[in-house]
Amino acid sequence: LGPLGLLAALLPLALAACGDLFTPIAQAPEAPTGLSAVAASGQVTLTWNPSQEATGYRLYWATGAGVTKTSGTPVAGATSPYVHSGLNNGTTYHYVVSAENAVGEGPASAEVSATVPSPQIDSTPPAVTNVYPPNGFTSVATNTTIALTFSEAMNRTATESAFSTVPATTGTFAWSATDTVLTYTPAASLNGNTAYTVTVSKAATDTSGNALFVAFSFTFTTAAGADTTPP
Repeated sequence: LGPLGLLAALLPLALAACGDLFTPIAQAPEAPTGLSAVAASGQVTLTWNPSQEATGYRLYWATGAGVTKTSGTPVAGATSPYVHSGLNNGTTYHYVVSAENAVGEGPASAEVSATVPSPQIDSTPPAVTNVYPPNGFTSVATNTTIALTFSEAMNRTATESAFSTVPATTGTFAWSATDTVLTYTPAASLNGNTAYTVTVSKAATDTSGNALFVAFSFTFTTAAGADTTPP
């Protein structure tokens, strides 16, 4: 072979050898970035940015700061977003996440934390905000219904037991879907030209067990009833 022929024969071998020199070396993924934690009642939702070359992720958590891959409780196969549930309200949870591939597991991310909120306790007593018939009304129809609106959802059984009228009546109760409006329908027409007092005692409670601060009463007077006395 001449010089040019020899060069042509050796060139492909040289290029192949150079290609081997510049082949990237496989390695574990870098640490994921953007790890964030958002708490809700009994759970924390975690999200992070994907890592190049990653085929999976491992999440680590602890209730103390400084969580690492060694000290944290591992969650293998986690994907973003990941919901960490079954947690204790009022507790702070700390997290790191790492990426892995066929080579191995990479370093952990920066640590984040979130405090699972404690449920708010309702300690506010309910109140009556509206009534029907309005307090002090006269000439109310003897077939009227009686309604009370409360400031919050009420315990139906306790509130019905706390309800009374003077003169005494019997009747049935109905509630709004929100348990804030109680409607009482007397079983028979009310007496004509009679003052009625409706009372809800302090035994009435809301759905959290808070009782009325004070008993509530209002009055109305019925119209003259139909004359049913035979001559």
